[in-house]
Amino acid sequence: MFSQVLHNRYEIRRLLTQNTVQKTFLATNTLTGQLVVIKIHNFYAEDIKQLKEKINIIQSLYSPSLHIDYFEQEGIKGKQLAIVRPYLSIPSLADLMNDGRTFSEYELKQIAKYLLEILVYLQQQDPAISHNNLKPSNIFISYSSTDTIDKLYAVDFCLDNPLTRSHDLYDIGTTLTNVATGANNFNPSRAQLQSKVNFSSYFVYWLKRSLDPQPEEKFTGLNEALESLYHEQLILVLSGNKIKPYGSEITLYKSSHFLQINLLSKASQRVINKLQTQLRLLLPLTLFSIPLLSIVAIDKPINLIPLLLVIWSFLLNLTASWFTVKPDNILSAIEREIWITTEEIGISRYFLGFKLPVEKPSPTREIQRIERRNVTFITDAKTVPPKTLQPCLVIKMRQQEYRIDGGQNITEAELDWLSHELSNWLGLPITRI
Repeated sequence: MFSQVLHNRYEIRRLLTQNTVQKTFLATNTLTGQLVVIKIHNFYAEDIKQLKEKINIIQSLYSPSLHIDYFEQEGIKGKQLAIVRPYLSIPSLADLMNDGRTFSEYELKQIAKYLLEILVYLQQQDPAISHNNLKPSNIFISYSSTDTIDKLYAVDFCLDNPLTRSHDLYDIGTTLTNVATGANNFNPSRAQLQSKVNFSSYFVYWLKRSLDPQPEEKFTGLNEALESLYHEQLILVLSGNKIKPYGSEITLYKSSHFLQINLLSKASQRVINKLQTQLRLLLPLTLFSIPLLSIVAIDKPINLIPLLLVIWSFLLNLTASWFTVKPDNILSAIEREIWITTEEIGISRYFLGFKLPVEKPSPTREIQRIERRNVTFITDAKTVPPKTLQPCLVIKMRQQEYRIDGGQNITEAELDWLSHELSNWLGLPITRI
C-alpha cells in the first residue's frame, strides 16, 4: 500500500492513523513535491455526492487554512472518498499539550479569536458551513514570538454529520477548557475552570458561557462570542476599591469552599445606643427614688403613687427612644449574613441579636452574574420629584436575587470591595449598571 500512487498524483509515504471507517496517510504530491495528508473514507454512493457538494463550497473559499482537494476510488467494500489537505509542519494544540506546554490567557484569547473569525466567515457563506470537528489535534498554530500567534489553521472538517454552529461554539469552549486545565474531557464541566485562579474572572466567565447548556446562559451565536471576547471593559468593572475600606464594620470570611459576609447594621447599633443612654439617665434616679419612697410609704401607702409614676416615666422614655427611630431605619436595623458554599447560597437575618426565620437557600450553580448598580434616578409622569435608587450590589440568580444596598449603612467603597471579593471567589465578572 505504501508504494502506491493514488489518483496518479499522491505517493503514499506512511500510515498516520486508522479506524473502522477511515484511514489517514502522509503522502507526497508528485506534481508539486509538497507533502499532503489524505483521509480515505468509506461512504455510500449517495453520501459521496452530498459530501462532494460540501467540499466544493469549502474549496471556493480560497483560504489556506481551509483549502482541500478530493477524489474517488474503488475500495474493497465499494466506493471511497479521499480528502486531501496540505501537510502542516507546525505543531497542533494536541502536540503542544503532549509536550507539557501551558498556555496563558493571552494565548487562549488569540486562539479563540482566530477560530471564531474563521467560523463567522464560514457562517456567512451561502449555504452556511460549520466545522463540527474542532479539537486540539485539528488546530495548528505558529508563533511570531513567544506568546503571539502568527497563523492558525482549523483542519479536518466533519463532512458526514449535520453541521450546526452551536456545536462549533461548544467545541471551542471544550477545546480551550481542556487546553487551559491540561485535561482531555469530551464533556468538560464549568466547575473544571474554578481552579484556574490565574485567569481573569471575566475570561473564566466567557469560557463558562461557551460551555453552558442552558439557552438563557450561553452565547446567542458566534458573533456575540467574538464581540464579547475582547470587550470586557463594557461588562467587567476593573476600577473601584479592591481592598476593605478603612473603618468598615463589615466582616468577610472566605476559604476555598465557603464565603460569608456579615453586614453589621449601624441602624441596629443606633437603637441600642439610644436605649443605653436612657438607661444611664433614668436608672440612677429610679434606684434613688425606690428606697426613699418606700420609707415614706410605711406611714402613708398612698405615696406609692409617685414611685409608680417614676417607673411609668422610665418606661415611657424607653418607648419614646424606640419610636424616635424612623420606620425605614427599624427595617434597616436587621443584620444580615450572606453565605455561599460550592453547593448553596443563603441569607440569615438577626434583629437586636435574635435570629429570624431562615429562608430556603438556593443552588450556587444558579448564580448568573454579579451586578454593581450605580445611583439611579427614575423620572416619569407619576414620579414627581424624581425617585432616587441608592447604589447596590446584586447577586443575580435565575429566579431571584440577593441584594446588598448602599446608603447610610454601606458605602460605595464597601460595595466595590465586596463586588471584587465575590467576583474572584465565584469566578464571575462584575456587570456595571
